[in-house]
Amino acid sequence: SGTTAGTIKTCTCSSGSTSAGGAGGGPLGAGAPGTPNLGALAPTDGAGGAGNIACNPTGFGHNGADAANAADASKVTSLGALGATGWIPQAGTAGTNGTPGQGSGGGGGRDATSAGGGGACGGCGGTGGQAGGGGGASVALASLESTVVLRASTLAAKAAGQGGAGGAKGTGAAGGSGANGGPTGCSGGEGGRGGDGGTGSGGAGGIAVAVLHKGTAPTNEGSTLTGGTKGTKGIGGNVGANDGPDGQDGPILEVQ
Repeated sequence: SGTTAGTIKTCTCSSGSTSAGGAGGGPLGAGAPGTPNLGALAPTDGAGGAGNIACNPTGFGHNGADAANAADASKVTSLGALGATGWIPQAGTAGTNGTPGQGSGGGGGRDATSAGGGGACGGCGGTGGQAGGGGGASVALASLESTVVLRASTLAAKAAGQGGAGGAKGTGAAGGSGANGGPTGCSGGEGGRGGDGGTGSGGAGGIAVAVLHKGTAPTNEGSTLTGGTKGTKGIGGNVGANDGPDGQDGPILEVQ
C-alpha cells in the first residue's frame, strides 16, 4: 500500500515442495520474478513487472507457468517372490506427487508515490495414487532351495486373492491471485496451476498352486497335485495402462 511494496509470498505444500510469488517493486522499481522457474515464455514466465511505466501491459507482474503433470506409476509384471519368510505377493507402485506451479511476478512501481503488489504462490501439485496390494496366495507346499520327494500325497490349493487396485491421481490446485499495488502501482500476477499427481499401479493377482518352488523341483512319486483358482489382477489407476498381472494357478509353479 502506498510506497510499501508487497513482499515475497512463500507457500509450502504437504509434499514439502515450495513456490513463491515475487516481491513487488518499490516506487519506480521493477517487481521480482516468481519461483520455481519452469522455463515458460512470456506472458506466463512469472517475470516481475517493469517499474516507472504504465501497468498495462508492461508493469503488471506476469502470471506463473502451470506445472507439468506427473507420470503414472509403471505397471508391475512379477507375481511375487519366495524367500525365507514365505511368499510375498507383488504389490503395485505408488504414483509420484505433482509439483507446484510457478509463482507469479510482483508488480512494478509505476511512479514515485506507488509501489507494486506482490505476486502469488503457484498451486500445489496433486498427490500420487496409492499402490495396489498383491493378492494373497493359496499354496499347499512351498520348497525353497530344498530337495523334496512327494510320495503318495494329495496336495491341493484353494482360491487366491485378487490384486488390489491402484489409486487415482490427485488434481493439482489453481494458483493464487497477486496483490494490488499502491494507488497507481501495478498488481502482481496469478500463480500457475500445480501438476496432477500420477496414478498408482495395480497389484498382482494371487497364485493358487499345489507346489511352489525355488530351486530344484520336487520329485513326484505317485502324488496328486491340484491347483486352485488364481486371483485376478489389480486394476491400475490408469485403467488398462498400469494394471497388475493376473495370478497363476496349476499343480506346480517355479519362481526365480
